[in-house]
Amino acid sequence: MNTDMIACMQNVMGCFVQYIYLGKYSKCAMLFSQDKDVCLNLPEKQLYVKGFSSVSKVFCEMEERYQMGEMPAEIFILNSKAYRTYKNRGKGMWEAFTFKYSCHMNNKDLEAVPSFYRFDCDFIVEDHQVKILRMDGYMAVNWLPWKCRLEKNIVERQCLMWDDLKEINGEEFVQIEQLVSRKAHTWESREGDALTFVPIPVAPVIQVYESDQAKGQWLVMGFDISRDMEGSGFVAVRQIGLMKVSFIKKNNEWLIRDEEFLAREVFEPRKVREASPRQHWRPPVPRLPGSPSAEDIFAIESLMPEWTDRLKVGRLQEFVPKYMSQAKDELFFWLGEDDQRIKTGYDQVLKDCLRMDSNYKNNRYKTPIIHSAMAPLIEISEDGTLAYAQWLDQCCTDTSQMTGDYTFPFPAMMNLCKYQHVFRKENGTWKLLKFTWNVWASLGNIYTDPRAWKGWVSYEDVPWPMPFEEYKKISCNLSQSMVK
Repeated sequence: MNTDMIACMQNVMGCFVQYIYLGKYSKCAMLFSQDKDVCLNLPEKQLYVKGFSSVSKVFCEMEERYQMGEMPAEIFILNSKAYRTYKNRGKGMWEAFTFKYSCHMNNKDLEAVPSFYRFDCDFIVEDHQVKILRMDGYMAVNWLPWKCRLEKNIVERQCLMWDDLKEINGEEFVQIEQLVSRKAHTWESREGDALTFVPIPVAPVIQVYESDQAKGQWLVMGFDISRDMEGSGFVAVRQIGLMKVSFIKKNNEWLIRDEEFLAREVFEPRKVREASPRQHWRPPVPRLPGSPSAEDIFAIESLMPEWTDRLKVGRLQEFVPKYMSQAKDELFFWLGEDDQRIKTGYDQVLKDCLRMDSNYKNNRYKTPIIHSAMAPLIEISEDGTLAYAQWLDQCCTDTSQMTGDYTFPFPAMMNLCKYQHVFRKENGTWKLLKFTWNVWASLGNIYTDPRAWKGWVSYEDVPWPMPFEEYKKISCNLSQSMVK
């Protein structure tokens, strides 16, 4: 695993979605390879172009349409990332919650259409820089619009613009990203039970200067949870914006020097169903001595999409034998606050996954069960054998309320959750030993739009239906042929 290349791949993808967020589509072209086979495939936009000049032209046309108000603004909240590398090539997969809304910045009241997206990207090292060789983007589902407003405009001088990405060491990238993720997993109380702004940082771009100075910028989706006007419950206000952070290295350790959150989109409040988010919020995993390697962090991060992908398509039974510990009596599996959902031992865990697969297969309309893994926070024991990991999760799931009428939008409950897992290294490979997931806040029903519902059956048409299954085979075959 080339950890430096993976860090650069994340920077390139972070740059891509940040440029789109700022409406700077033309800058996206410079992230693509000059190779004649470079390809951009976005079926939702009816786009399939090859060659750098064609890719560049498409992005310039997008920017013109955006500036003229003919194309909606787009936000991609990346999650569930996974990556592989082989020689000077790499592959990255990101899923994304997306929002599309009117791009007229003078409008105060807008409607944002949420959807769910997936990016599959091939990367190549070109003139000592990592570039995108191919990008495939697929949309699976739209939800009905949410109202939002622009709190303030982000002008170019307020945010960082990445005109020339520098190479970055994978170890330093991990140290800095983990520092910001830990901040996202901490929270402060206000008025007793309420939560202050809970940031979920995604799509990082990190650059190191003069060995002891660094700057980074993240897209941030956050929730401000407070008591409602009657004082009888809680409401959640979603905000989206950019967070820029500067860092300084002291005694060989990176520290946050200052930070600024540039909020722009503020969405309408939604009622929180949970009685008290404070009771369900789990603190971040404790710090452990030593510095975890970038290779271990990236390997563990890449395991989460193996779970979330299979959950969407009813194939969890594949996950248990392949990615869970073989110490069968020690397995622990817990979904939610209900003690009855605790499963221990290999057979019980597999049985519960088979139950969830069956629920999906019996669901006639394949209503969405969409989970995400964001802001990974991973600590590894000093001996390198155990890892404690957390992810923030925004999920949409509630098939029990299905209407049974395809002409009517399906209800979907949006939950704000936390994954908290323990992994153990067995025969040099990280395996999941303890799986826990709980909801700390759930919002009122949102609705999928049947006019734009594609369903996860379309996943079969995606070149990489599960993270890099075929790519793994290709890499393995190439390695074997080289040995022969």
